[in-house]
Amino acid sequence: MTVDLSVEIKTNRGSLVLRNPLLPGSSEVAGDEITIRRCIENGVGAVVTKSVGHLSSPGPAVVTSKPWAFPLDRFGRQYRGAWLMQAGYFAEEENFDKMIEKAIPKWHKMCHDAGVPLINSILELGWGMEADDIAEMWARIAKMLDEAGSDAIELDASCPASKVVYGKGDQPILASEELWADEIFARKIINSVMNVTRVPIGAKMSLYHNPVALHAKVWADEGLSFLSGHNVLPSAGVFIDVEREEVFGTPGESMYSAGPTMVPLSLNRLSYVLRVVDIPVIGSAGIFKASDVIQYLLLGCTAVQVTSAAYYKGHKVYKELLKGLEDWMKRHGYTRIDQFRGKLLEEASCLRSEWEEKYGYKMQPYQKGKEFKYLLTGGRSPSPVVPRFDTEKCTLCGACDDTCLYGVIKLDKEKETLNIDDNLCMGCGMCIGICPNNPGALWLQDKRTGEIVWDGVGMVKSFKKKEVGGYSLA
Repeated sequence: MTVDLSVEIKTNRGSLVLRNPLLPGSSEVAGDEITIRRCIENGVGAVVTKSVGHLSSPGPAVVTSKPWAFPLDRFGRQYRGAWLMQAGYFAEEENFDKMIEKAIPKWHKMCHDAGVPLINSILELGWGMEADDIAEMWARIAKMLDEAGSDAIELDASCPASKVVYGKGDQPILASEELWADEIFARKIINSVMNVTRVPIGAKMSLYHNPVALHAKVWADEGLSFLSGHNVLPSAGVFIDVEREEVFGTPGESMYSAGPTMVPLSLNRLSYVLRVVDIPVIGSAGIFKASDVIQYLLLGCTAVQVTSAAYYKGHKVYKELLKGLEDWMKRHGYTRIDQFRGKLLEEASCLRSEWEEKYGYKMQPYQKGKEFKYLLTGGRSPSPVVPRFDTEKCTLCGACDDTCLYGVIKLDKEKETLNIDDNLCMGCGMCIGICPNNPGALWLQDKRTGEIVWDGVGMVKSFKKKEVGGYSLA
């Protein structure tokens, strides 16, 4: 079975054809000739470079401590793949114009010889400047990059660094994400850049651009060609080694934190974005394994940016992720990405007010005081769904007994069984999700119909009934 991993980013300024949907996110992963070459050699679909601007330069960040990158694995498996960057800043480029004139054409040739588009990222910060002046600076850099050979430009509306490392005396320096949170400022930037460029222009969103759908729609309506998101969490993270009684890494807060725990948050926000814009969206944040890539594509993203995983595994992570994506597509019978892209957007972005219309799931009617009585004192079960178990598959580990807040499930070791009191069950499902032997050992079952409602994996089966009136909690 042959799998085609190519994707096309169709924009209002032409299309970018990628041999696959994997891109490095704007960072030191693709910050100079060496790292860009390594990205290309390891199979990326396009190269997104580290942000350039008068307060930054392509190439490694200048840091105030060595080391400056701190993996967080030692704090528990929930932090696998997460890390902090601390105590860094970007060096001001003295010969900025010459740097662009010299570097970008060379990077462009490297990419085009390999059939890979070059996407340059821009960052400019405001040192007490007026919005019009800042917008002019962004436009000037964008024009230079366009003329030097960029195939597309990503406006870094979400740089996390400046919150920690920039400042003049008592004067704070606003991060790009804070400036872009101002709708008037964002419009000025976009219009200024669009007026002097010909290539596709996108912008990268922050987790702090709220409400995210409003910002995305405003930016898209101003003419952007694509959106990407999300950037890492800025100024987020103080970790303490309790055995040594020391701050982990360097003193103070981190410049930013990143890792797999950001995936569900980013997916949630992008689900709102994808509902309101009709331009390509490039997913980013927390991608560490192939299943993370697939989640973004199933949601509806055209491509993805992978950054943190490259710090952990090196540039070879792109080959690893591509193989994982290809293997998954073969197992599921897909030959092209567009066969499944966006398949789950409807479910991921569904509002509770839409449950009955889309799935036939009727919400439990509210009766004043009734729910609180049941919740606090038990009594007649308000839930028609209750746990049931398979005597052969259940290992009597007791996890469900230990977990249940309401005393519904009791492990009887002598009789080697579980005793379930339906009258106390709230139908929360925690016991089902926590069972180490699921699927198959413990499930929620509708007492009225005998139907299995949830077995601990996938979506609750009640929502798979499309006909209105198909299921009710009443």
